[in-house]
Amino acid sequence: MFITTNDGKIINLDHVVSAEEPRSGGGFSVMFADGRKERLLLPVSDLDALCGAIVPAPPGFMVFEICIPSVAKAADGLVCLDPKPIVAFRVPVAADRPVPITADGPASSSSGWTYAVRGPEGPWVGPDGDYERAADFKAACERELADAVARHAKRAA
Repeated sequence: MFITTNDGKIINLDHVVSAEEPRSGGGFSVMFADGRKERLLLPVSDLDALCGAIVPAPPGFMVFEICIPSVAKAADGLVCLDPKPIVAFRVPVAADRPVPITADGPASSSSGWTYAVRGPEGPWVGPDGDYERAADFKAACERELADAVARHAKRAA
């Protein structure tokens, strides 16, 4: 897997041994497998991609990703990505659940994105429950967006 730094470098995560935040200045001090140490301008969210073990996914696992917009952009509606096969899971040290990885990269759970995972024989498992179909998970996200819009309208009144 690759990530891009804020200054335009592309880093192969297979070559990173460790990363630490320096006491002063920006970026992170990154140690590479060849012993080289370099300060890179990485956003904290990308640094998370450096953490945890990556294990192959058993055949048949899928992920369905949805972006729930902010209330200000609610009229745009949900952004839904077609279910994609999971090729691996990243198991972070300090997380509740593994992060599914597709051929396009890891599923996101930031900036409004959420996802549900389906095993070869089971329902879709999302952050707030189980769903029989991807459409059920999408409907739950639509209800969440509608509830947020209604709460926002009440506060504005």
